[in-house]
Amino acid sequence: MLALINQAVKNFKMEKGLAEIIAQIKQFDLQWQKFTDSMDRMGKKLQDAQTEFGNLTTTRKNALEKPLHLIEEIRHESKIEELESAELPLTLPPDPSTPAPPCE
Repeated sequence: MLALINQAVKNFKMEKGLAEIIAQIKQFDLQWQKFTDSMDRMGKKLQDAQTEFGNLTTTRKNALEKPLHLIEEIRHESKIEELESAELPLTLPPDPSTPAPPCE
């Protein structure tokens, strides 16, 4: 009889432990879903930012350089001399996709 009561207590403890484990698995699953959803959103934002940066360094850069090239062609065809050093130089801005020089 005592062995039967002892076995029932062990079974109860094991069942209680299993219920707690199942609750933690459900909690883990919920948090894992939130984590993967957040990672997916962040990945999409990073991809969008990379696409936009690509547009800036190609399409937008080319659109801005085109008038500068035309001005330079017109200047050469019209035999307009170089600007004096005190005036603003007519040169292309630095390429934004190249890293900036280190600060001293």
